[in-house]
Amino acid sequence: MQGIVPILQFNPNRMKKIFSLLALIFLIQSSSKAVLRDSATVNRVKEIASQVQKKYAPDKRTEYFQMRLETEDPLTYAVEVSKYEALNELKALLNKEKIDAILNAQVLPSKG
Repeated sequence: MQGIVPILQFNPNRMKKIFSLLALIFLIQSSSKAVLRDSATVNRVKEIASQVQKKYAPDKRTEYFQMRLETEDPLTYAVEVSKYEALNELKALLNKEKIDAILNAQVLPSKG
């Protein structure tokens, strides 16, 4: 019984180390989940953009659809299209999937 007592004694330094370790593990785990969620969202947006591009701009010589990621927080894209319909469908599909993204859109050709 005497061998158990030293293990159960309260040691503030040991408790601080254990708490710090647990906090570090929690921080790493939560940040990795956020990164995975964000990358999954970015990949889904790419898939949606590809669908819209295939539908409205299958031939790059006649129609234009370009989308590039500007920032991940908040999720922001620069979008250039030659048809309003493509932009509207992109917005509708993102809304349907409940993807909250900012689209900085430009319909070409631009009137200067």
